[in-house]
Order: sequence, then structure tokens, then C-alpha cells
Amino acid sequence: MGSRSHRRRHARRRLRSSDRGVAAVVGTLLALLVFLAIFGIFLSDYLPLWMQDNEESFSATVANQFGNIQDTMGKLYLNSKTGFAVANPVTMQSDSVPVFSQPTQGVLSFLENKQLYTNLTFHLQGSGQWFSQNVTPAGELTMSLPNRYYVPITFSLQDGAVIQAQPGAAQQIMLFSPSVLANSSGQQSSLYITLYAAYGNSTQESYIQTDNVYTSLIGSQQYPGRAGTAVYDNFTTEYSCAWSKYWNSTFSALNATGYPATVSVVPNPSVACSTSAQGGIQMMHVSFSTVTNFMLTVVAYNVDVGVVT
Repeated sequence: MGSRSHRRRHARRRLRSSDRGVAAVVGTLLALLVFLAIFGIFLSDYLPLWMQDNEESFSATVANQFGNIQDTMGKLYLNSKTGFAVANPVTMQSDSVPVFSQPTQGVLSFLENKQLYTNLTFHLQGSGQWFSQNVTPAGELTMSLPNRYYVPITFSLQDGAVIQAQPGAAQQIMLFSPSVLANSSGQQSSLYITLYAAYGNSTQESYIQTDNVYTSLIGSQQYPGRAGTAVYDNFTTEYSCAWSKYWNSTFSALNATGYPATVSVVPNPSVACSTSAQGGIQMMHVSFSTVTNFMLTVVAYNVDVGVVT
């Protein structure tokens, strides 16, 4: 009897030990499932939101930096600073999420595109003949941000203006306007256009954290127009929607003040923004029927991207 009772007690101890083992395994599995659930939520919800914030901040930073480059060009001209280059930094990548997501890398380019040019035609002061001033090829500084979580954006500095473009031609805005001053007083109308012409070696940079855009002033030339001249501005651009919106907005404000000139823009927004394709180069026609006072100023710059030795 003693031996049988001992065996029953030993079997009960084995069962109790086995129960504790099963509970430990179940607890571990439940903890692992909770961890995997939280980790899945992090990957599917929190990580995209975190990276979206990073890319949105990256886009805003680059937009301001392009504005700083435009501002540098203006200051160099106003102060007639020739003979040295001013460096403006450009952030080349977004923040990342350590381990889980790599930073989004931008591509910074400067290109003298032979398809891009500007031509202004008017009556030069002291002459009855039409005068045409051509700037070709027109240099263009661009920054492409192929965002994965935020909308992809391209920034362009061309003809002294900074343009932001998203996929789809209608998603184009003029972030920083070109140097154009137009006003009217009574029957007197004035138009002053300062055209920034950029030259330099075609360059493309990526896979670095911060790059530099070096801008130096080459020189400037003024072309005064005859009193009462018509002015025709013909230029090519990949961003006709942004330019047409800008010109029509400018002219609407002037017309409200009684601007005497008849102004036309081709393409107009309904035409230029009707296509969903982006990147095609279009010809823009901007015309003033008569302008009492007109001055065209062409300012030439040299632009280098990267480290200048």
C-alpha cells in the first residue's frame, strides 16, 4: 500500500509540473502575438505617418532653400557683386526611421537645355525698328524629390522664378515670382522685367546629405524701350500651367487698377492645365499692346552644383 500511495503522489507532482510548463508556453505565445500585433500596427500605420512627416519637412526645406538661391541672385545683382561665388546649401535627403526605413534621396541638377529659351521683342528707345533680345540656352536648376510616402515634388529655378510641380500639369504653382514690376498711374503704364540668365556646366548630384549651389554674377545689360511700345515675351517652359497662372493673376490685378494695356497670355490656364502629362515643353506667348515706360534688364549668372575646387 505504501508503495502504491507513493506512486500516486509522484504522478500528481508530474501533472502539476506539466501544467506549469503548458502555462509558460501559452504565456510566451500570447506575449509574442501581442508583440507581433503591435509591431504590425507600427509598420502599417505609424511608420508611413512618420516617414510622411519626414518627407513633408524635407520638401518644405528644399522649397525655402530654392527661395534663398533666388534671393542670393537678386542681392548679387543689386549690389553689383562680381568676381566671387556665393554658396547656398541644399538638403539632399530626408530624415529616416532608423532600421526600418532609409531616407528619401533627392536629385539636384543644373542643365543648359537648348529647348528652353526666352525672346523679348519691342521697340528700342531711339529706334523705330523692332528689337529682339534672345537668351538661349536658358539654364535651369531643378531638384527632384521622389517621395515615397508624401507626394513627389520637383522644384525648378528658371528665368528668375521658383516653381513647384507635382504629378499632373495642373499641380504647378509659382512659389517665388520672377522679377517683374508692372504698374499704372492715370494714362501712364510702366513695365520692368529683369531676366535672370543662368549658365554653367550641366551637372547632376545625389547620394549625399547636403550639396551646395554656387552662384556668381557675370554682369548685366539694360535695354530701355521706346515710349508707347508694344512688348512681346515668347519663351518655352515645362511648367506652362504655373507661368500662365502667374501672368493672368498679375494682369488681373493690374486691370483692376485701370492698366491701359491689353494683355494676353497663350496658353491660358484652361489650355495649359488641361493635360495630365507633365514634362512636355510648351511655347508661352505674353503680349502687352502698349506700354508707356518699358525696361528690360538681362542679368547673367554662372551656376555650379557641388563642390567647387
